[in-house]
Amino acid sequence: MKLGFGHTISVKLGFGRGIRDLARLNEDQLLILSGPARDARVPFEIHVLDIMAETSTLLGTLGELPDAKGAKAEAISVLSQHGNAIDVLVMFDGLKSGDPREYSIILK
Repeated sequence: MKLGFGHTISVKLGFGRGIRDLARLNEDQLLILSGPARDARVPFEIHVLDIMAETSTLLGTLGELPDAKGAKAEAISVLSQHGNAIDVLVMFDGLKSGDPREYSIILK
C-alpha cells in the first residue's frame, strides 16, 4: 500500500520524547531519531517505524558522548544496509560541522 499525502501515523516514543529526524530505511520502514522534547531529560534513541503496521520498535540508545557534553543529535542518514545490519550517520547540534558519527545497528 502506498501512502498518499496527508496520511498521519501516530508514533508512541515515550513521555518527554519527540522526533528529531526521519530517514527512509526501505519501502515499508523509516528510522526515527528521537530525543528530548522541551526540557525533558531523556536520551537520544533510534527507532524503526513499520509504516504499514503503524508500530515502532526501539533499536538502541545513543547515550552520552563523553567528548561532547551538551551535544544534541539532530539528523540521521542511512549509509548502508547488509542483511539485518545497517550503518547510519548521526549529526549533532552544538558541535563543529555537526561532528558526524557512524553507528552500526542490528535490526530486530
